[in-house]
Amino acid sequence: MKVIHTVADLHRNSGGPSRTVVELVNGLSQVSDGEISILYQERAGWDSNRPGAGIAEYCVSTRSKLEHLSGLAFRQMLRSISDSQRTIIHNHGIWLPVNHWAVQVAKSSGAKFVLHPRGMLEEWSLSHNRLRKQIAMALFQRRDLEQVDLFVATSEAEMESIRKIGLCKPVALIPNGIKMPATEGDHSFKMKGETRFLFLGRIHRKKGLDLLVNALSGLDQCTLTIAGPDDDGSLEDILALVKKSQLQHRVSYCGPVGDSEKSKLFADNDVLVLPSRSENFGVVVLEALAHGLPVIASRGTPWEVLEACNCGWWAPTSVSGIRTALVNALKSSSEELKVMGASGRELARKYRWEDIATQTLEAYQWLLGEKTLPSFVSTEHSKQP
Repeated sequence: MKVIHTVADLHRNSGGPSRTVVELVNGLSQVSDGEISILYQERAGWDSNRPGAGIAEYCVSTRSKLEHLSGLAFRQMLRSISDSQRTIIHNHGIWLPVNHWAVQVAKSSGAKFVLHPRGMLEEWSLSHNRLRKQIAMALFQRRDLEQVDLFVATSEAEMESIRKIGLCKPVALIPNGIKMPATEGDHSFKMKGETRFLFLGRIHRKKGLDLLVNALSGLDQCTLTIAGPDDDGSLEDILALVKKSQLQHRVSYCGPVGDSEKSKLFADNDVLVLPSRSENFGVVVLEALAHGLPVIASRGTPWEVLEACNCGWWAPTSVSGIRTALVNALKSSSEELKVMGASGRELARKYRWEDIATQTLEAYQWLLGEKTLPSFVSTEHSKQP
C-alpha cells in the first residue's frame, strides 16, 4: 500500500489541519507497513510543522504568491510520485487548485481518492464568500466531489453536512486525535478568586469572538486571554469591541503561540471557551481537555459530549447562551472545576492518535478490497436534492 497525503500547506498559523494532518501521518507510519508520504507547499521563510522520521516528505517550494496559488509545481510533483499500484491519495481540504489537482492526478493515475473536507462543506463555510464558492462549485468543485471514493468526516455533524448537499459516496467517521501531555500536573483553579477564561485559535469571524466579548460584558471576577494569529483581519474589530465594552482591564491579547507557550496557557487558565459559529471538530477542545481544563463550547461545534461527561458546557451559539455558560463556570468552585478537568482528561484519552491511525488504515484496507466494511464507514446514500 502506498498512501500520499496532500495538503495546501503546513504553516503553523494555518489552523488545526497543519497539526492534525502531520499527527495522522505520523500515526499511520507506526501502524502501517506501507509507504506513507506527505506532499505540501511552502514559501520561503515559513514556519511549518514537520512530519516525523519514517515519513516520505515532499515539500514544493514556491517563489511567488501566484505560483503558490496555481499549484502547478504541486501537480507536477504529485504526478511524479503517484502510480496505480495500490495507491491512495488522501487529500485534505477543498476549493484550492492543489485540492483540484489532487483529484485529477488520482483519477488519471488510477489511484483511490480519499477526501477530508476539514469543515469546508459545513453550512457556515459554504455561506462565507458564497458567490465565489457557488461559481467554483459550478466550474469544478461539484465534479471533484463526485469523484471521491471515500470521504472522512471528523464528526457526525460533518457527516450530515456531506450528505445534506447530496454527496452519496461512503463516509468514514474518524475524529481527530490528541497526544496526551507527558505530565498532567496539579492544576490550581481560581487563583486569587478569579475565573480565568481562555480563547485559543485563529482570530476569524467564524470563531465567534465577538459573541464571547459581548457575553463577558457585565460579568465580574473573571479575565479573558485571547491567543492566536489574526487570520482574516478581524482582530482590530475585536479589540475595538473590547474597548467599547470597557473590558481592557480584563481582556488581553497575547498573539500567536507555539506548543510550549500553549501548554503554559492551559496551565495558567481555568476554562477554555470556543464560541465558534461553525466547527467540524475543534481540536483545541481536545487539547484543553487533555491538559485538564473544563471547556465551554458553542453548539456550532460537535462537542455535546462535554455535558454528558461532566467536563464542560455545550452552549447555544448566541451572546445569551455563552453568557449563561460563563456564569455557570463562575459559580463553580475550584474543586468542581478540578473534578471536571479530571473527567476531561479521561475523555481525551479516547482520542489517542494510534487508535485514530488504526481506524484510518482499516478504511484504506477496505477501500482496496482487503477488509470487510468497518463499522465506522457509512455507505448509506442520501437522496439527491
